[in-house]
Amino acid sequence: MIIIMIIIIIIADVESVEGMKANLIEVIGSVTLLGEMNAAHKVGVSPIIPEMDHLLCFVPGMLALGSIELDRPEDLELAKELLSTCYMLYADQEAGIGPEKVRFEKNPSSDTGKPSYHILSGAYYLRPGLRPNLFEWSPAHG
Repeated sequence: MIIIMIIIIIIADVESVEGMKANLIEVIGSVTLLGEMNAAHKVGVSPIIPEMDHLLCFVPGMLALGSIELDRPEDLELAKELLSTCYMLYADQEAGIGPEKVRFEKNPSSDTGKPSYHILSGAYYLRPGLRPNLFEWSPAHG
């Protein structure tokens, strides 16, 4: 019975990751982001709202660990790209603390390839988003 439950959980996890990749990942210039779904989007308009919450910075660690356990190397590549985006958001801030929520512009800079972004909420709720990912990341690199 436990083995059947584990198999069901793995299948659900893989389906969730595939759904995330198909519907919520957007690449703007050199930045990969995990956006929000606009359920009321119009045909021909991207359903992805290019906003990223701080809590989404847990996703790279989740993907990295899952890529190892489930032998899904493409998930590790996506994890690296999302972690790079999260790191950029931290590194760009004077205090070194990532903003709670940002909205990316669709047009990247021709100089850097990075899109500009606006901080929608600069609040800090003592969420460690990036740091646990860096620790989870270590096993993913051997």
